[in-house]
Amino acid sequence: ALTCKAVVEGWKLLEGEINTELISGNKLQLTMKSNSGTVHIDDIRIHPKAAHMKTYAYDDKNFKLMAELEENAFATFYEYDDEGSLVRVKKETERGIMTIKESRSSYKKNGI
Repeated sequence: ALTCKAVVEGWKLLEGEINTELISGNKLQLTMKSNSGTVHIDDIRIHPKAAHMKTYAYDDKNFKLMAELEENAFATFYEYDDEGSLVRVKKETERGIMTIKESRSSYKKNGI
């Protein structure tokens, strides 16, 4: 059974345990049923119960870090300007996504 740990901006964080003694052979099959229609799955993280897991998402074009998911599956988002400088850091919490750091810079052009 899955337990809803948090709801952030319409996404639900579900958590549950898998009894590995019930797995036959080397296959694990996950089945999700919904009474309300389509289910969208953002990611699935499976790890030993006593372990901690961090995962990272990178932009596939410039390879910059876009998000870091911590042990409780809450994300920290990184936003960059057109020059590739970090301009904003946002943190996902049970109360929603909060901006925790923002910076701006400007450069004076020569001759102006």
